[in-house]
Amino acid sequence: MILFMFSAAVFANISISNSVQKDTISGIIYVDQEDHIYIEVKHPVHQIFTFRGDTLLLYYPDDRKAFLFSEFNPMELPVSRALLGSGKEFDLSTYGFRFLKKKSKGDTTLSYWKKEEGGTVVLKNLKDKLIEILILHNGKEVGKTTYSDYREGKGLHIPSRIHSQINTKNGILTEDVTFTDVQFLDAFPDSLKHIKIPEDVEVKGW
Repeated sequence: MILFMFSAAVFANISISNSVQKDTISGIIYVDQEDHIYIEVKHPVHQIFTFRGDTLLLYYPDDRKAFLFSEFNPMELPVSRALLGSGKEFDLSTYGFRFLKKKSKGDTTLSYWKKEEGGTVVLKNLKDKLIEILILHNGKEVGKTTYSDYREGKGLHIPSRIHSQINTKNGILTEDVTFTDVQFLDAFPDSLKHIKIPEDVEVKGW
């Protein structure tokens, strides 16, 4: 399963904040065209995420704990949702959605996708850049994500700011993802492709 059609790797500092948690999560990420994703959270808790294929390894170096998640949906990672904006084609069929229709007006294109048991997702593109995702339920907007401040390099364009909001019974929940110091690399660092967990650390499967 190919998530990102990259010809290079991308590095950035990442900051995530939302309306529920007071602390801002900060760290670094690497991602490449072969679905290697490495995220190291440095604040507030030191943790390392490595993703390959459909397997996620979560490692807490300070607490000496590790967890392995099989059949993990990569779209649950904020960076994966953010990097949807890097591609020119957006195929959501991998995630159980069925393509409905496409509408174009000038430089703006709307693509409609529907899940068999769930709502409708509308992808809004301005030329070749994804600028908004709408989530509809029974025709009513229940969530929205906007992409802005694109950074470009090596033929790629990456949104450095992503703002999401979800309507709930208790109000509107918001989340902001910010990438800084975005660098376009020739390759994903070999040292990060296969993180070795110390032998005395038990890896629990989920």
